[in-house]
Amino acid sequence: MVGWIQRWGTLSGIAFAVLFVAAFITGGSSPDTGDSDAKIAAYLAKDSNYHRNVVAMVIALAALLFLIGFFAALRSRLIAAEGGFEGRAALMYGAGVVSTVLLLVSVSGFVVPAFVAHDGHTRVVDPNIYRLMQDIGYVMWVGSGAFGAIAMFATASAAFAGVLFARWFGWVSVVCGILGLGAVF
Repeated sequence: MVGWIQRWGTLSGIAFAVLFVAAFITGGSSPDTGDSDAKIAAYLAKDSNYHRNVVAMVIALAALLFLIGFFAALRSRLIAAEGGFEGRAALMYGAGVVSTVLLLVSVSGFVVPAFVAHDGHTRVVDPNIYRLMQDIGYVMWVGSGAFGAIAMFATASAAFAGVLFARWFGWVSVVCGILGLGAVF
């Protein structure tokens, strides 16, 4: 397993990014929480929206598995580079796992109303439930970004210490961490 992680783990980050973007493209647009009840009800009543959300969720789940693989590979490299010291590696991996879990909850919150509308076969889901789930998804999205930022800052710390990566990688990690904090917008 360690051999696989060392060889392919870093490519998991790229696979995550590609698949996660594909999930959002597949899912398409959805009504905003400020849209009318009629617009939300019409969105939830369309079978095509349900099917797009199912496919998007499956793609997102695959992406998140790759993200965990990426964090595992990065943890392994940080531990090896620091001579067995696990401080930065533990911080990065723990924050990365929390970020991934929150991202799963976030995406789930975004798609659950379409699932409920389809599974109930009545197509009647209170638009306020839709709004609530969108808001929960957003809060989890922001939390995921914050914990992802911690993972990136821990990685940047290792790069700036000259432990493993070049300094430019540290700056890239800082930028990614700041972008993660920007999830609130």
